[in-house]
Amino acid sequence: SDEQSEVKVDGLDNAEFGGMRWYQGSHTYAPLSDRHLVASPVALGHSRVILINLESSSWEDIGDAERLSEVMLDSVARLSDTAALVIGSGETTAKALYRIDVQSSSQITKLRGSTDDAFPEHFCSKPILQSIHSKGEPKRELYGFLWLPHNPNFQAPNGQLPPLIMTSHGGPTSYTGPGLNLRTQYFTSRGYALLAFNYKGSCAHGRAYREALWGNWGLVDSDDAAEFADNLVATGQVKAGAVGITGVSAGGYNTLRSLTRHPHTFAGGVCLSGVSDIKRLDDSTHKLESDYTTHLVLVPGVDESEKERICRERSPLFEAHKIKAPLLLLHGGKDKITPLDQAQKMAGAIEKAGGEVELIIAPEEGHGFSQPKNVKLWLEEEENWWRKTLL
Repeated sequence: SDEQSEVKVDGLDNAEFGGMRWYQGSHTYAPLSDRHLVASPVALGHSRVILINLESSSWEDIGDAERLSEVMLDSVARLSDTAALVIGSGETTAKALYRIDVQSSSQITKLRGSTDDAFPEHFCSKPILQSIHSKGEPKRELYGFLWLPHNPNFQAPNGQLPPLIMTSHGGPTSYTGPGLNLRTQYFTSRGYALLAFNYKGSCAHGRAYREALWGNWGLVDSDDAAEFADNLVATGQVKAGAVGITGVSAGGYNTLRSLTRHPHTFAGGVCLSGVSDIKRLDDSTHKLESDYTTHLVLVPGVDESEKERICRERSPLFEAHKIKAPLLLLHGGKDKITPLDQAQKMAGAIEKAGGEVELIIAPEEGHGFSQPKNVKLWLEEEENWWRKTLL
């Protein structure tokens, strides 16, 4: 039927069914038949898989929380009237493709994994949902996932708190979920706590939370980073003076802004493919992100002279002298989204101001590191940086 009808389901008021569509054809729900629809709503960054009865407006969980706590992007598809395909990961299980049959009782079958390696559950650190109230204005509630150090073969000395690595997601309107991330486990197995903070502007936390970034990119998100760092230190969960921050792309921009706006909060920073000059980004970026400056940095109706002033104020490049923490920059030589000169100029400005900075260039890499040799390089160099700045 071509008729539209509204379906109301109780108990999911705080869940998102849409999210941000980074790829064409992305699906977070799929009609199976006239009666049933499979969906993957997400609340506070945590996904579930449900079956909605369109006739009764009722729903039930059909996913396995152990295997499907993170379902993102193009991850739900119809297979038949009684079966769906879902791609997701769990807190201790790697991303995989699952078939879910819903005819009588739900049955989940793993069809293919993203890796053939098995990861012992007892070796994995599990995420803890963090919710804090800001001390600064505007008063707001902030969310993230914290992984504490965990390694069954080692025990920290009694009373010793761990250093903290804070990771800022890209987008900037994406989010980090609780699914297994081996990079996270790499650091938690080596004695670091890791916080993936979903600053104001992240999706998967409701529309108001996401739209709080409009006109405030570079302000509210960097303040949120400092709020989380200060909170975890003040509550005795991590070591004071041993908090580092890192991110890729827009997460790299957040890293740079956090280091310039809150220079005494962080002991070190690692920025991959980050934005240092907002005006340069506006001039060079691709079509999908071409309106970022207009909506995320500027307020409606701002004139051209104000635009230049605001873009300059939001650009870490022009506040590089404020950075106190040692900074590692990594960048691809063929990056077309944030060209290499974004990192080169940032490194030059920090050096000129007498700060400590290192720039590593991967000549054949693009935006973010995806080539295996460069992923390895990134991990090794980041670990070395944290050893130097946080331990």
